[in-house]
Amino acid sequence: MPEPKKIPLFQAAPVVDLVPADEPVDPSKFALLLPIAELKLSEAEARRVQTYQQARLILGAAGASPMICSAGCPLIATCPLAAVKKHPLKQLCPMEANYVTQRFLEWLHEFDRTPETLSASERATVSTLVGLDVEELRCRSILAMAENAALTSLSVRDVDAESGEPISYEQIIHQNAVRITEIVTMRRMLLKDYELTPEQRTRKAKWLGLKSGDDLSSRQTDLMDKIKNRRRPVDVTAQ
Repeated sequence: MPEPKKIPLFQAAPVVDLVPADEPVDPSKFALLLPIAELKLSEAEARRVQTYQQARLILGAAGASPMICSAGCPLIATCPLAAVKKHPLKQLCPMEANYVTQRFLEWLHEFDRTPETLSASERATVSTLVGLDVEELRCRSILAMAENAALTSLSVRDVDAESGEPISYEQIIHQNAVRITEIVTMRRMLLKDYELTPEQRTRKAKWLGLKSGDDLSSRQTDLMDKIKNRRRPVDVTAQ
């Protein structure tokens, strides 16, 4: 299957009907299906927009993972830049931006790929894994705050029927602690699809004859075999 053609950035909008309805669509004209508004940008502005686009083309959805720095950020209490009043408001969080690119490279290494050899499905998977990493980091940062260290939160249990005011509360597992469990499960399912969990790697290596099984299931199987051999009845007539 031939590789899809690269679509150039900032292609001019079409002035005539370049894609007739009764003809197959030329992949080279895909960019013309969504015309880009004519913009007058300085060199610095155009470079910034191009970097923005390239980040999303290379990183996929993970390119949009870093949050925009805000005074109302729920992680501001744990932010080292906010502690010295140098957090860049209304700009990408530099801490998360650096984390996203680093984790993307690490997952590429895990998949034994480069940005050039990454398939579309693998790019989507790596992007999702990076997004899960960012989300888990945020959850753990919130749980690191003293008021959340018990991993529980106060929830309204009952309200007054007439006033609507809460009349009783209960302690429940903190929603960020619950979300971490979901993230771990989702990550493991993705890695299992690509046979990248430690258990699957060990089994694959055993099947290929590259190493002896030393995973938990192999040790349990060996132990059961030993127990069966010890319980095997002895044929006294053979002596």
